[in-house]
This record gives sequence, structure tokens and C-alpha cells, in this order.
Amino acid sequence: MSNTEAGTTAGVDDERLYDLVDVLDDIAESGRAVPQVALNWLLAP
Repeated sequence: MSNTEAGTTAGVDDERLYDLVDVLDDIAESGRAVPQVALNWLLAP
């Protein structure tokens, strides 16, 4: 089964991805949802 079939992002190191999600989760503890933090990060000027 390939990474795309498993629902993960192909070409991204799993450990780096988990580290990123951990940071987003830490930021989200300030009262925001993880997806909201991620979208704000992507849309920031």
C-alpha cells in the first residue's frame, strides 16, 4: 500500500509531520482548534 492509499502525505517524513502536529496542538491549547491554527498559519501574510 502506498502512502497516498494509506491517507498520508507522500514525500513528507512521518517524524517531521508528527512534530508539526505536536506544535500545532501546543498552540491550540490556547483555546483554538488545531485546524484553525493550521489555517491561520497558512493564510498569514
